Amino acid sequence: MPEPPPDQVRVTLANDFSVIVAGLAALLAPYAERIEVVDFVIVGREEASPPVDVLLFDTFGRFALGVHDLERLVANPAFRHVVAYSTETSPGSVARMLDLGASGYFTKDLSAEAIVEGLERVARGVRAVLVEAPHRARHAPHWPGAALGLTERESEVLALLSRGFRNNEIGEALFVSVDTVKSHVKAVYRKLGVRNRAEAVAAALFEGSFAARQPT
Repeated sequence: MPEPPPDQVRVTLANDFSVIVAGLAALLAPYAERIEVVDFVIVGREEASPPVDVLLFDTFGRFALGVHDLERLVANPAFRHVVAYSTETSPGSVARMLDLGASGYFTKDLSAEAIVEGLERVARGVRAVLVEAPHRARHAPHWPGAALGLTERESEVLALLSRGFRNNEIGEALFVSVDTVKSHVKAVYRKLGVRNRAEAVAAALFEGSFAARQPT
């Protein structure tokens, strides 16, 4: 196998959902001369990962923004740097991840070019915080539920419902109030045309993209 170009950044993508990592890989594919996607890992099963410059950790569906996951990922010597990739734009969310050792924090409304430039900066040892104003997505949605018309936050709620989380647990996971969770749940029911939680979970599983990836 040929050696990568000297300036090419070796990246591993981390999340539990195939559609998430596939979407990230597709987003980075046009920049193959600058970014080499080395591996896809299921969060919690990354022990055998090859060494890379940057692990791009998509926090979708992770409890409490993946805080506990991040601590473990940062401690893994295979990952020189870890970047959190999230919908959250609040200063508190950003600070929390950086305090835990993240080398960067990118929000999902960034353009692909901005993400690539950010990964290159992080690989050079420069901390990068790239937070774009919400609702300005510049690339096609690639989260579970996008094909069903769900927003990413609604999809996160449905993903957690599918894992048996109660409303208060979902609120803790996403740093929102229980009333906000209930509002998202109602929106999910309406968009899926279902009447209750069991029907929503069944619809999610039938759709397919909400199934967690299995280790290979």
